[in-house]
Amino acid sequence: MRDAVMPTAVPGMDLVPSSADLAGAAVELVEREGREGLMKAALAPVAAEYPYVFIDCPPSL
Repeated sequence: MRDAVMPTAVPGMDLVPSSADLAGAAVELVEREGREGLMKAALAPVAAEYPYVFIDCPPSL
């Protein structure tokens, strides 16, 4: 996750852009056990650096 974080022009606000990998994630994860915790696990390495995380993704993720 850390390698995907990009700074923005807004101080204190960073962005992780979507990619082609994310486009297929909903299909791949629909039947995966424990998928509810995958986003939390992916954010864990950078969670302490951000007081808030806003996620704009399909509801299936």
